[in-house]
Amino acid sequence: MLFSMVNRSMVSRLMRGLVFFVGSMLLAGACIWGVCWVDSWWLSLLWMLVVSIVLAILIHGKTSRLSTSLLWKAVLPSVLAGMIVSVGVMLLSLWKGSNTVLFVSLVAIMAGHLYAALPATLQAFMGSLRHTKEHIIYMKSNGATHLESMMPSIVRGLRASVLPLLRSWIGPTAITLPLLLCGLLMAGIDIPMAVLLTVLTALAAFVGVVSAAVVLIWLVDLWK
Repeated sequence: MLFSMVNRSMVSRLMRGLVFFVGSMLLAGACIWGVCWVDSWWLSLLWMLVVSIVLAILIHGKTSRLSTSLLWKAVLPSVLAGMIVSVGVMLLSLWKGSNTVLFVSLVAIMAGHLYAALPATLQAFMGSLRHTKEHIIYMKSNGATHLESMMPSIVRGLRASVLPLLRSWIGPTAITLPLLLCGLLMAGIDIPMAVLLTVLTALAAFVGVVSAAVVLIWLVDLWK
């Protein structure tokens, strides 16, 4: 009612956003319910593959200078690598409690971290390559290896990949608790266990993001 009086255009935007959000939640809920209801390892792996493909397409769409072929040759393999490493680390840490619901949840959590990190990695790496062409040529002409000439761009790409995670770590956690911790507490998990799971998930996400960034940089450099 307040926005209908002060800004009518905002009301329509809010309603469209609400409809999109509710529709997306219903669709995601239906998919997750189906995967958990079947409770099969092959369907869980299919879920991870579908999420990875959609995530790779979204990441590729945020980087306009990347060719379409690199979507399948570089972006998707790096997403799968990061997903397998991060989810695998968490499943190994929680092997006694591993189930389909946990697997589906971990895939969704790690997808969010990869979506925040990999576009920044691509933009930093590709931008550095464009601005250091002369430096790369100069290094190679003076006997440097390909890896040595590419190292400044690699460092920038890796640094950009971990910055989103770093920002979330150094935020005012005592005031704005991580959403995962709040969700665990709402589910009735003991406070010490909820804190431990949140920390383990953050560390697993870090390992997965770095692994995905390394694979992405290597494949982009290989196929570009």
